[in-house]
Amino acid sequence: MNSGKTNNKTGNPMNILWVSGAALEGLWGAEISKRLAGSGFNVVFLTNMKQTYAKLKEAGCDCHLLSDIAIPHKKAFTGAELQEIERKYEYPGFNNLRSADETISGLPMDEANSIVASYYLAVEGLFEKYGFGNLIMFPTSAIQGRVPYSVAKGRGARTLIPYWGPVHNDMFVILDVSEEWIWSELFSGSLAGPGEAEIKSVISEIEKKLLSARQPSSQSRIQQAIRISLNCLRYLRSYKRDYDFAVRARLAEMKKDIRSFSGFFRKYLFRHDEFIPEGKYVFFPLHCHFDAALQAANPMFTDQCALVKNTAKSLPVGYTLYVKEHPYDEGYLKISQLKELRRMGNVKILHPAVRSIHILKNASAVVTISSSAGWEAFLFKKPVVAFGSSFYAECDLIYKVNAMKGLKDILWEALKKGESIYSERDGEYMSFIGKIIADCRPGNACGYKSSFGWGFDSKKDAELIAAGLLSKLQAEAE
Repeated sequence: MNSGKTNNKTGNPMNILWVSGAALEGLWGAEISKRLAGSGFNVVFLTNMKQTYAKLKEAGCDCHLLSDIAIPHKKAFTGAELQEIERKYEYPGFNNLRSADETISGLPMDEANSIVASYYLAVEGLFEKYGFGNLIMFPTSAIQGRVPYSVAKGRGARTLIPYWGPVHNDMFVILDVSEEWIWSELFSGSLAGPGEAEIKSVISEIEKKLLSARQPSSQSRIQQAIRISLNCLRYLRSYKRDYDFAVRARLAEMKKDIRSFSGFFRKYLFRHDEFIPEGKYVFFPLHCHFDAALQAANPMFTDQCALVKNTAKSLPVGYTLYVKEHPYDEGYLKISQLKELRRMGNVKILHPAVRSIHILKNASAVVTISSSAGWEAFLFKKPVVAFGSSFYAECDLIYKVNAMKGLKDILWEALKKGESIYSERDGEYMSFIGKIIADCRPGNACGYKSSFGWGFDSKKDAELIAAGLLSKLQAEAE
């Protein structure tokens, strides 16, 4: 189990570096920062998006553009210089940063490493100038967020990451242990959580919402085509031989759009398998490949095809492994990869539009890295086999795969034990869920992302998120 220890105090806890991505996220951060400023905190924004920078400046925020402040440090770094920076800020390492960020992962290694190094020096300069004691950011796999996280960690500053709460969309938690989906309250002992009747009521409510909720649908094909065209025009208009981060970001987004759009034509080239709820089967929902929960928190499991193959090889005879691409990541896996998985014999590939909740309802077990589907399966009292790190994997009722050679034994144990593990250890099950409910705070931490389609009141939620952050920040400042 994770120790839950946070970094040692350093810098001025009243000074906060806030890393922001898209413009909407930045403006919402500005709303929250006004409330933090009212309590005496000084918030400085850092972004790598010129549009976000302009919007934050218009809002009267103290803001820096990372690509600009990195220019004085831009050069061809020697191997010794790169190693010196990496030794100073050990986590997560140059190769991890470079491979996780789509804006630089396709560049030559030396060029990508030089960009990362210049960002390190630029962010280090900001910490020296302002003496930040805290960093606030949202989950990301981009270097514009992960380099500041690495510098903050190396300097002992605290990082707070508001993230959606597992109990409900209008609840949130503050990740403050690592980039993983865990938070320090998980390890602080038992809080005064709700009683058994309330816990059961919350579980019932969550299950009803999961069953009644509409499948998150991607934008219409016409909207996608328009967005792809606009991204192409922006890219061509701003293209330079030595193009900046904003241009690379647009190119990365354009590639995602094209992949997703191409998924529409797969039905003519690849026939998905039919989901048959009867019989013995295990469900493996795939992650978005660019998701921070995968690339940043669990980078050793980014080869999801290899995980599917190992899982299929480990299943007892007579079981089917249903695999489904994430609805927001349709088109990432090549048809040849899907066919290769299907050739395993006991693997069936479902269409991304099939509702995950309907699949896991009758599943014998659910295998996941750190997907929210694992939490949903836990609520439905299905055996959950987890490769990666997440808050629910901290529960001893979850079957954790610590080494690939132990996968077969763990999977067979989960299937043999079945749902009886929950009935035999019901007190432990209820206690853990009660702890999660107690840890959640009111407020929608991800509503600024229009793709989620959640109801979002920016001012109301800004008040709630600010209140949650203040409770952490003020405790740190005392």
